[in-house]
Amino acid sequence: MPDVSIIVQAMHALAARFNEAVSRGDWQAVFDAMPQWQVLQGQLRDIDWQAMAPAQRDALAQSLRNLQTLVDGLAEHAEAWRPELAALLQGSTTSSKLQQAYR
Repeated sequence: MPDVSIIVQAMHALAARFNEAVSRGDWQAVFDAMPQWQVLQGQLRDIDWQAMAPAQRDALAQSLRNLQTLVDGLAEHAEAWRPELAALLQGSTTSSKLQQAYR
């Protein structure tokens, strides 16, 4: 079983980096770090929640709620930057298609 506290700490640190990047308008940094986020999320699926002591589960649940608050803040920023993000994503998709075509 993965060490839950390490996973959650890493997710908090990454979410803080996301928020910092977003406050600078650096969405590319968020996109670049997204694979790390996805790996950490995947590791959460491997946790045996039932094997945890109730106090540990409660602490983890609170930590995950705090993390969700950080993520919700990102969603609010993303909504405000929607046109710029759409252009960024379009450019990223086009670039990826070109790279695939010319390999």
